[in-house]
Parts: sequence; C-alpha cells; structure tokens
Amino acid sequence: MEIVMETEQFYFVRMDIEYVDFYLGNVNNPEIYQYISTYPARIYTKEEEIEWVENNKHLYSFTIIEKETNELVGNAGYHEIKNETGELGIWIAIKYQNKHYGREILTRLIEYGYQELHLNRITLNVHENNERAMHLYEKLGFYKNGRPKEIMDGIGNPTRRIHMTLKKERR
Repeated sequence: MEIVMETEQFYFVRMDIEYVDFYLGNVNNPEIYQYISTYPARIYTKEEEIEWVENNKHLYSFTIIEKETNELVGNAGYHEIKNETGELGIWIAIKYQNKHYGREILTRLIEYGYQELHLNRITLNVHENNERAMHLYEKLGFYKNGRPKEIMDGIGNPTRRIHMTLKKERR
C-alpha cells in the first residue's frame, strides 16, 4: 500500500488491482453508478476493471482508506489535468455515505491540486439529481459554470449534468 497523502481520518493510496473487488462492488452498484456515469447501466467484469486500473495508475486518483478500521471507503482524485485545470471525481461506498467524509476527502484533494499539482482551476461534473453532492461542492466554493447538459444518469433516468468550477483565487 503506497500512501500518497493523508488526513485526520483517511489514507489516500494509489489505485491497485488488490482493490479490484471493492471497486467492482461499487461501480456495479446502481446506488453509486447512477451518479457517476452517463452511460447505460451495465455490469463491469473483473477483467475490465483490472485493465482499467492498470491503464489508469498514472492518474492522480486514489483509493481512500479509513485509518481507524483500515477499511476501503471510496475512490477520489483527478481524472484529467490539462492547462493547469484538474477535473475532480469522487465516489464513496454506500456504507460510508452520510457520514460527512466527502468534505474531508475533497478538502484534502483541493489542497493537493493547488499545492502539489500546481492547478489554477478545479472542475467537476455533477448530476443535478445528486443534491447532496451539489450542496457539498457549493459549500467548498465551487460554482456552476456553463449551461447544464440534458443527459440520462447511469440507470436511465433523465437529469442534467452540471459543470462546476473552483478557481484558486476564490479560496
């Protein structure tokens, strides 16, 4: 386990095929999938997930581990970095939702983006029907940017994808 950074409650470790079963159990869970995808729902295979992890280890995306229990909590990080802008993404396992973990995780990732990756802007996309997430992003200083895009969520419900931005000077 390669610990890249930490907070009071969490370790941020590099993605690894050792955690593939955890990833699969979540990306194949409709309660999570509906908010992280705009693709039609489908079941990912273990082979597909291993390939994805192997091909994306270079990303600044991390498995989140709770220090006290050593349990896997979720995955978060930057999916794309271009022109000093990083696109942030996060999912938290159902068992750990509604515990306010997202704020601590995202706060650390924002600091990491500005301090270590030298970003000037952080963006993310959120489904309009994911009200809890949107509320958290706004509390962290993100603002809606651009026109919402009509989409279907990961389980086929119509919604809109909201693009949000956080500029370094706003912090």
